[in-house]
Amino acid sequence: MHVGDGAVLLFPADGKPAQEPVSHALWVYVDDLDAHHAHAVAAGARVVEGLSQQGFRSYVAEDLDGHRWTFVQASPAMRADPR
Repeated sequence: MHVGDGAVLLFPADGKPAQEPVSHALWVYVDDLDAHHAHAVAAGARVVEGLSQQGFRSYVAEDLDGHRWTFVQASPAMRADPR
């Protein structure tokens, strides 16, 4: 799904039946992961996996309903055209 200048990707949580609390994973690409993480922490976000590098830089936060959101550093090719 395209949202403004970003995209939200939904992946099935492998091996998890639909009735389990976690049935999917949300990935959101952001232009500046460090700034996004700092803002989330300052706002009181529950970060469950800190900044890490696994072929891509990311961190995971949990929302108030227990859904986990993975925020990933967007590659330069993914960034919006500044024009």
